[in-house]
Amino acid sequence: MDTQGENYAAELREDANQRAREWIAFLDSGEAGPEDRKRFEQWLALDSGHRAAYKQAQAIWSSAASLEALKQLEPLAQKKHSFFQGFGHWLADLHALPQWGAALASILLLVFVINSQQVEVPVADTYLTQTGEKKQLELRDGSIVSLGPQTAIEVHYTENSRKVSLLRGEAFFDVFHNPRKPFIVKSPYTQVTVLGTAFNVNSNRFGVTVAVQEGKVEVASIDVPGRMNSVKNLTAGQTVNVSETRGLGQLSKIEAEDASAWMQDLRIYVAQPLDEVLEDLSRYHEAELVIVDELLKRQPITAVFPTESTQEMLSALESVLPLTVHQVDEQLIELRAAP
Repeated sequence: MDTQGENYAAELREDANQRAREWIAFLDSGEAGPEDRKRFEQWLALDSGHRAAYKQAQAIWSSAASLEALKQLEPLAQKKHSFFQGFGHWLADLHALPQWGAALASILLLVFVINSQQVEVPVADTYLTQTGEKKQLELRDGSIVSLGPQTAIEVHYTENSRKVSLLRGEAFFDVFHNPRKPFIVKSPYTQVTVLGTAFNVNSNRFGVTVAVQEGKVEVASIDVPGRMNSVKNLTAGQTVNVSETRGLGQLSKIEAEDASAWMQDLRIYVAQPLDEVLEDLSRYHEAELVIVDELLKRQPITAVFPTESTQEMLSALESVLPLTVHQVDEQLIELRAAP
C-alpha cells in the first residue's frame, strides 16, 4: 500500500491508541460500572487493532516504574508550582526517548488527570450485531440507526460534531436534521456527510456502497491508493460505490425504498456479481459460503432474496443461476456450477 493508502490505516491506529489510553485510565479510576466494562469488552472484541492498542497501553501502564509514586503524589494544592515544573520537564524528556517515550508520557499524563479531576467515560459508544441479528438504536440527538447482521459501529458525539465509524457490515441511518452539526459516517476510503436524511451504507471486502432513500448526501472517497480524493452528491433514489481498486464510482439509479429493503428481510440485487451477493448473504449464515468454480464468482444476479430463512436464500440461488448448493458440513457450504 502506498503513502496515500497508509493514511487511513494510520488514522485508525491512532484512534485505537487514543481509545485504549482512555479506557485504561477510566477502568483504573475505580469509577467504571458493569455497563462500562461491558462496553469496554465490546470495543475490545470489535477489531484486532483495538486489542493490540490496549495491550501496548497496558504494558506501558504496568511497566512504568514511577507510576505508583506519581498516583500517590501529595495533593496538588500543596505542591502546585514544583509539580508543574518538574512534571513538565519530565514529560519533555520522555517525549525525546525513542519508541516508548511519547507513549509513556501520554499514559502518565492521563494518570495526572485521574488524580486531579474526575475521569470521564470514553466518548465513543460501540454497538455490534452477530450473525443473522438486526438491531435498531436511537442516538442521543434522536437519529435512528438500524444495524444489519455482523455489523459494528462506533459513535462519537461532541458539542460540535456527530460522527459514526462503520467498522464492518451494513447500517441504515435516519438522521435528525441539524444544520449546525453535520452527521458524518466513515468507512474504509469513504466519508458520507449529511445534515438530515435517510440513507444506507454497506461495507464489505469489495468496497462501500451508499444508497439514499430521502434527502441528499455528500459521498467522498478518502485516500484511495493511487487516486485523487473526489466527491459526489447523491439524492433520493441514487447509489454509488467506493472501492480500494476503483475509487469513487459512477452514480446509479435505484428505487428509493430499496435502500432499506434489508430491514424488511429482503435483499435486492440488479446485475450484481455472485461473489459480492454471497458477501452479504454470509452475514445471515453461520456456515462459510464458498464458490468452488471461479467462473461463477462474477456471474451477475438480478433477484430478490428473502433473508428470514437461510435455506430459502440458498434455494433461491439455485433457481436463478446454473449452480448447485452442497452442504459439506455444519461449517461449510459449497456452490458449484451445475453439471
